[in-house]
Amino acid sequence: MRAHKLIYKCLLASNMRPINVTLDSVTWEYAKEKTNFSAWVRDQLRSERNKRETSVRRIDVECVMSCGRPRVEGDMFCNTCNDFSVGEEE
Repeated sequence: MRAHKLIYKCLLASNMRPINVTLDSVTWEYAKEKTNFSAWVRDQLRSERNKRETSVRRIDVECVMSCGRPRVEGDMFCNTCNDFSVGEEE
């Protein structure tokens, strides 16, 4: 048992943790085609995380009218859309 733990400590970086993944016959074939399946999985997970973080940032920063312009600080609209919404109220 000690040798097993020593091998894990030597082979894995201090921030890495082993995990088991169950694959069916089709996904097993795909996994075999990867030169480094573990690195590929890590890259896919990071990519998913980055997409989530980007979408959250965009929602917090962009105008709610989906014009693509940045919001005015403390408001839900950009300068252009804010001008239109003020004009509609009058």
